[in-house]
Amino acid sequence: MSMTVGYLTDQAGVKFADDGNNEVTEADWIKYFNLSQAMIVGLLPAAFTRGSLMDLVAGVLQTLPSNTVELIDIPMNMTDGSTPGAPIRETTLEIMNECCPDWTTDTASAIVEHFMRVPDNDLQFRVYPKNDGTGKVEIQTAMTPPLVIEDDDDAWRDQPIALGDKYASAILNAMMFNACDEDTDAPGNTVKSDQYYNRMMQALGLKTARQTKKEATR
Repeated sequence: MSMTVGYLTDQAGVKFADDGNNEVTEADWIKYFNLSQAMIVGLLPAAFTRGSLMDLVAGVLQTLPSNTVELIDIPMNMTDGSTPGAPIRETTLEIMNECCPDWTTDTASAIVEHFMRVPDNDLQFRVYPKNDGTGKVEIQTAMTPPLVIEDDDDAWRDQPIALGDKYASAILNAMMFNACDEDTDAPGNTVKSDQYYNRMMQALGLKTARQTKKEATR
């Protein structure tokens, strides 16, 4: 049975009270839960991915739908919107420019052979050959997790964690970080917020600020 949002908010409430803090409202815990899921996807985009069909526009440069966080992969063309077509290989702009300097002027096509990420822009990519505006591809993207909304009958409590049980520990520590970080006037909460942040990073398998600093001094 999957862990629920209510289970995590209850656990966070108990832990926060045990730390000697004032009571936090359910509405605040829901806010911290939503912030924590979004934070984790920002740090680790693969935590919440979905596949979908994308209609390409005419030209080289393509922009992902607005509800996406980051491009993960573009595995294949979709010939009629539902039938898998030719696979698509990833390359880089540098390689394309070196091996095919005039690639942007090649004849437009509905079928994509290669895609290229845009440095420092997670929401755009380039395609080769340039598209004629009728192409369709399957995209794998990191998505913004759905928000949990408080309701009168407490149905929100039974919602499963969108990221899955695998990330329950990271979410709980992120919730504690957000709660302590918002209440830094309370004695010790600044230190605790740093501790919970580091625990979240460890649960995600990411380096903490302390580890990064230690490696930089070697």
